[in-house]
Amino acid sequence: MRELREIRLRRGLSQADLSAMTGVAEFTISEIESGKRANPRPSTLRKLAQGLGVEVTDLYGELDSPLGVASPSQEKLFNNGILEEERRIRCQDSWRDYITQLASRIASQADSKGYAPEWMLEIAAIPRDITRILFDNGVLGRRQTYPTEAEWRQSWEIFDALQDLDQAVEQAWRAQMREAERLERRREAAAKLTQIGEQREADKGSKEARELEAIRTERSASA
Repeated sequence: MRELREIRLRRGLSQADLSAMTGVAEFTISEIESGKRANPRPSTLRKLAQGLGVEVTDLYGELDSPLGVASPSQEKLFNNGILEEERRIRCQDSWRDYITQLASRIASQADSKGYAPEWMLEIAAIPRDITRILFDNGVLGRRQTYPTEAEWRQSWEIFDALQDLDQAVEQAWRAQMREAERLERRREAAAKLTQIGEQREADKGSKEARELEAIRTERSASA
């Protein structure tokens, strides 16, 4: 890609300089400039264009066109590639925001929900279900799942959001356990009081209680 080399040289930059500025490997820049990499990824060209301060199309003039400029069909294909990448990244952003909001809502309700085992059963399954959907639809996966480096790095934010969601569910679980223990202590206290009451009633009917009552009656009569 002659345009890339010419613009880089006009800026007084070496391939190493451009690599350091954009994060694109020097080897990749060399292959693009030499024409060995005829169809670079849109995200790569976008990084290079941003680093050089030019439009992406300024770098796209020497791809299979006898006139040295991109044909309309090539331009459309290139732009569609960028749009598709941006669409996937927006999808990743939407999932990240949804998971983050869900985690915040669960965390905010954890300590004020009271004893709610049905709610706990419901939210306990959410991280697993969301994770399965994300893997099944290719939103999450290993590095080879992602066509671009940008999408791979963007997926890290989804992993972080999922971790926050797990922590929110764990917070809710601990709150439910504390509430259950509190209720159990109350039940134990009530049972203890009941037991004491029953014992007092039993004491009232004991032989000793009857004797005490007879003494009181006798003293009252003699007073």
